[in-house]
Amino acid sequence: MKIKIRNIICMLLAFVMLLSLAACGGGEKEKENLPPQEQLPQAEEKELSADNTVEINYGAEAVKKPEGVKTILNTAFFNNSMYLLGLDGNGNTLFFSTPLDEIQWTEHKIAIEAVSPDSYMEINGMMVDESSVYISGMSWDENGNELNVLRVYDRESGEQTEEFNLEDMGYMFRPQWLKTVNGLICVSDGMAVLIKEDGTVETLTDESTYFAAQVQDKVILCIAQGEEKNLVELDGETGELKKLCAVNGRFKPYMDCGSYISEGPVIMADSDSVQEINPETGETADMLYWNDIGVAASSGIQSMYVTADKEIYLPVSDVFSDKTEIYKICHQDGGTRKTLVVSSGAGVGGVYTNDAIAKFNRENGEYVVRQLVYNQEDADKILTQIIAGEGPDVFYIGSTTDRESAFTRVNPGKNLFVDLMPYLESDPDIKKEDFLPGVLESMTEDGHIYAMHPAIQAISIAAPKEFADALENWDMEKLKELSENLPEGYTLFNRNREGMMEYLCTLASVHFVNKSEGTCSFDDPDFAAWLEIIKNAEPYDWDNSAGYALLPCYAGNNIPRMSREAFGDYEYVGFPSSEGGINYLLSSVGGYSIMADSENKEAAWEYIKILLSYEIQDSLRAFGYPVMAKNFEESMKTEQDPEYGIDGKQEDAEKLKAIIADSAGMCEMNAVSDIIMEEAEKYFADQKPLDETVQMIQSRAGIYLAEHMQ
Repeated sequence: MKIKIRNIICMLLAFVMLLSLAACGGGEKEKENLPPQEQLPQAEEKELSADNTVEINYGAEAVKKPEGVKTILNTAFFNNSMYLLGLDGNGNTLFFSTPLDEIQWTEHKIAIEAVSPDSYMEINGMMVDESSVYISGMSWDENGNELNVLRVYDRESGEQTEEFNLEDMGYMFRPQWLKTVNGLICVSDGMAVLIKEDGTVETLTDESTYFAAQVQDKVILCIAQGEEKNLVELDGETGELKKLCAVNGRFKPYMDCGSYISEGPVIMADSDSVQEINPETGETADMLYWNDIGVAASSGIQSMYVTADKEIYLPVSDVFSDKTEIYKICHQDGGTRKTLVVSSGAGVGGVYTNDAIAKFNRENGEYVVRQLVYNQEDADKILTQIIAGEGPDVFYIGSTTDRESAFTRVNPGKNLFVDLMPYLESDPDIKKEDFLPGVLESMTEDGHIYAMHPAIQAISIAAPKEFADALENWDMEKLKELSENLPEGYTLFNRNREGMMEYLCTLASVHFVNKSEGTCSFDDPDFAAWLEIIKNAEPYDWDNSAGYALLPCYAGNNIPRMSREAFGDYEYVGFPSSEGGINYLLSSVGGYSIMADSENKEAAWEYIKILLSYEIQDSLRAFGYPVMAKNFEESMKTEQDPEYGIDGKQEDAEKLKAIIADSAGMCEMNAVSDIIMEEAEKYFADQKPLDETVQMIQSRAGIYLAEHMQ
């Protein structure tokens, strides 16, 4: 089956949706076994300290895939059996079934491979009933127009018997299907429709629909009605929806939370946990947390089957790859484990966070990771808690571009964080040589590593070849000379003033601020020269400018973009200084620090190691470049693979590796950045001269650093 770049874009859009949803949350702090998103830090309480323990009452084991299946496309459940649609290594479609009481896969015919290569179907959903297999997806007609289709195949022969055009459905992301006496229910992207036998589509509700569930002989939907989440039952005779109850408690479904079939009680699942619901009162009771038992379900629950004995069968797909695991989850005594608390700011994590936690909990029999999530306005509270020795075991708030993270406001010299260098140097599984050259050096402060950054982006200035040759080992004088001698119609930068100030702030955190000593050097003439050049630089006009000389850039995860934006061949020249061009790194994920007061430092290091493991580094590619050399090289190969529609070259990869190896440090955006922005704006508006502006920045930044970094 062909792979289109459109798939990747859709996955990224899906991820952005998930990430924004992950930022939502709140509620008052309750007992320690509440899910992470419900807990807010409170300095006077220690309910999430390392003294807490968690009872693990469920376990998960992977169900063996059918022989020959490389990629699982979809699964469906019917009459206590599981059906699987997959691909072999050559892209051929395979169809299997197995009873759930004993996994013995049987292959069946399915005629999907007969679809013309010019009109193939991207499969996104499946359902099975007594006689048919229903497969939905996006197809393309002979003119290249997109079509949402539902194709029906005979279970016995595997031949296609019907096809429905779902033109009113919009883009269908992981649709959920259920068979009812009135027709087929489809839930996709919050939309619930009924597809009748004649192919007509009827909207079931105008409210956002989270999932459809077939519980014994009832069809139940969970829908949003104002601020409420309600369970409603679909009347089999009239097709009307009847409210059963409001869903109380902390159930937080995503739009693709999942359809399921249940032979027993009413069971609901969101990306955090599984709860049993009382349909009369709406009260929920916890069954399990996915992460506790080593299942990473953060990308949403697409389908689930619950037996009368409360055994759960769950396919889990990685949004960014074709990896799918099928888990069998059942009640078992997993014993009591200590809690390892990992804190983070709301919304700063991603799919990789749940993957890392699940992997740790799956492999560690002594500890279970629980997240403590707080909002940015709680930074002072968590900081007070840390200073009082009541903080988490592992501290993480987000990337180094977060303006007011607690980590950027605390000097490692206060002995709040553990030096990770001895752990790294003595670890039997991971070596310094395993890292991409340059990244460890950028994390190191005076020989110490106080925060581990699992993914990075490189920051530099690139120049088209026609300019780059004259800028080797360049300084501010060369930058001034270049700005005064531009070809006609050219601008100095391809950024406007605001964009260039963002780059200056990140440069300042590496070049004009000494965090370890709590000092700054904005009175350096180079800083004043930067402000003057940025003020006088004409913004690039994409419609009228002939070109630009310099391309300040975040080299994040698309090396082919560089040659396109530089209009051809280019070189990284770095930010000019008396020492030559400066390159530095941005931490797109991290840093992760171990608290000095943690009683679980060894376990905390094991968690940080999980973030550096091959599996998690692979899932970090959407956030920048992985820091481990092996994963980085694989990222480079992907960006040069025409199968994915990406046209990178090996020379692009070598140029990127060179500036990472030559990076001068890890940049930060904090209150100093805000000081620079505020004072520079007065200079740009001719309210203050340059010398007074620089003096004020030096004074204000110096006071801030002396107060917060000493």
